[in-house]
Amino acid sequence: MSEIKGNNLPRIKVTNQALIREAIYKFGPISRLDITKLLDLTFPTITTNISLMLEDGLLVEKCDDSSSSGRGRKTMLVDINPKSRLFMGIEMRRHASYAVIVDLKGNLISQKSVKRFHDDYEGSLEEACSLALVLLEESGMTWNDITGLGFCLPGIVDSKNGVLAIHPRFKWKGRNTKEDVRRATGYNGLITVVNNTCARVYGASLFNSSVFMGADHAAYMYAGTGIKCPLVFSLKNHFGSIVGEGEVGHMVVNVSGPLCECGNHGCLESYASENAILREADRMAVEHKSPLLYSLYSDHRLEIKDVLYGMDMGDRECIRIVTEALDYLSLAIANVNNFVKPDCVVVECKLFEREENKKIFEMALKRNLSWNSILDYNLSYVKCDEFNGALGSSAAAIRENLQLFME
Repeated sequence: MSEIKGNNLPRIKVTNQALIREAIYKFGPISRLDITKLLDLTFPTITTNISLMLEDGLLVEKCDDSSSSGRGRKTMLVDINPKSRLFMGIEMRRHASYAVIVDLKGNLISQKSVKRFHDDYEGSLEEACSLALVLLEESGMTWNDITGLGFCLPGIVDSKNGVLAIHPRFKWKGRNTKEDVRRATGYNGLITVVNNTCARVYGASLFNSSVFMGADHAAYMYAGTGIKCPLVFSLKNHFGSIVGEGEVGHMVVNVSGPLCECGNHGCLESYASENAILREADRMAVEHKSPLLYSLYSDHRLEIKDVLYGMDMGDRECIRIVTEALDYLSLAIANVNNFVKPDCVVVECKLFEREENKKIFEMALKRNLSWNSILDYNLSYVKCDEFNGALGSSAAAIRENLQLFME
């Protein structure tokens, strides 16, 4: 990384500040000299900006006890001060909403969710924003305590303008989500709007970077009610830059397959999404082909955990349903891996709450990988948590805040 040259001094200052904050966030505690080497910026540039951040409270300073064994002066290290900023993250889904408040390092302050189905964009958004207001009040805070707000939702999102371009399944189109959130919450600070899978990538990058296994570029598959697999680059020295939402869920895997909600036939989501798995489980229950699923179905609406329970109990239909879904997921991952060959593939999916399913999946993946990919592919798993989207959207807001210019 090099100091940007040119005659646009304000732009240079903004870029250099962002680089310094990113380096400290990612590698801190770190010395000024090590930052200089890492970024290839001048020492005065580093020291001037760090002094500004220390004065603002964004950074803390500590002695490096390993730097001197005698009377010599110890090296001073700088690190992010987690308590200096608070952020809120919100995930809006049609069937539920999730909200969290975290500090600058993603440490959870409070969280809240509500599970209620809405048939339209307006109802879903109002529910999510109302949840955020309740969380704020229950936490004893006001919007003045929140430095930035991250908001994520399914669909193709224009993050630069905060606009939901389109949600293929629900037919939501051209919604100015950033302004809708501002209106519904009354929050006048920084609002960041991202796709809910991209949010999860940012959450892993900032709060759980070990899942990328030291990779510089990776693919992140999130398989829930939809299936996405965006690519992310520049992870080693940066937070990562995401390329697209990775709509692999609408990759056609069987042209003669069932009609997908997007209008095509035989999409991956028709075989391997949570909706597809539960639809098939419901059918097995109604047709009495699985006594276990029938008993659960008559008691409550089937969930993924019921199908996984059926696998543990040796139910043949549950084993078949999940194994087929894992085969299709492995095919999608193999296609991504064969095509772009990322350093690492990260997977987040409820099916892997059952450890044995990882073995089934990995065996299928090896069958589908090309000969030149099977030798060095790396696979990592993220534990599925209903708050991952909200945490990820707070990470997106933190990331944007760290890129702002500090006077």
